[in-house]
Amino acid sequence: MKFLSTALLAAALFTASAASQAADFNFADSLDNGNDIQWGTFTLDADYKVTLNAQGTLVDTHSSYGSSPGPLDTFLAVWDSTGKLVTTNDDSVLNVRNSVIVLETLAAGDYYFSLSRFPNVTNEGGYIWHGVTHDGKAPPSFTSDIHWTVDISGVTSASLLPSTPAVPEPETYAMLLAGLGLIGAVARRRRLQR
Repeated sequence: MKFLSTALLAAALFTASAASQAADFNFADSLDNGNDIQWGTFTLDADYKVTLNAQGTLVDTHSSYGSSPGPLDTFLAVWDSTGKLVTTNDDSVLNVRNSVIVLETLAAGDYYFSLSRFPNVTNEGGYIWHGVTHDGKAPPSFTSDIHWTVDISGVTSASLLPSTPAVPEPETYAMLLAGLGLIGAVARRRRLQR
């Protein structure tokens, strides 16, 4: 009975410490061109529920009439540390122009997120290096305000990145392993020849 009580207490303390490490982060900036992407990263020290909410904001309500009829239409994506797509969201149920991603139990680790303006969305293939639909194309003209906010809750740390994350493609790992295997084979052959 004492062991069970101790185990339950330890589990409760672990859960409380994981929950106390989780924090909320808020970012705001603008996507000046139609094919711009804002990259960011976040970390979880323990499995936890994570929520990302991205939305366009009207900084100057006077500019929302005429040339800028409404807030930015955001497109949000989450990627794991290997660059594989976890999930995306274009329009939440509550608001046609904001993006909300709720990951009920996300495993501890490092993740990336990307924010772009719809229709500049992730390409088929599901990896960061596959790019987005407007890569290499002239930026589409804006019909909305260019400012956005991103709120991330339930993570240990989060930050914005200045450019696309440098995530090695699987072929790079394959070449590394093949090279290490070749070096090992040469070393073994030399050792046997002595």
